[in-house]
Amino acid sequence: MLLSSAQARATAYGPHRYVFQLFALDQRVELPDAYTLDDALKAVAGHVIARARLDGSYEIH
Repeated sequence: MLLSSAQARATAYGPHRYVFQLFALDQRVELPDAYTLDDALKAVAGHVIARARLDGSYEIH
């Protein structure tokens, strides 16, 4: 399962920060078509066997 959290879309120049997390789960979790990040984190609680995080930034010049 891949979850991402990014700042609101940039409307101005300058750096923008992005955070991506990848979770390896011990079972499949069911989520509705429309769900929030909090819903997803609650669904995977207790089932995460590994996690990776990538922090990145992007800047418009």
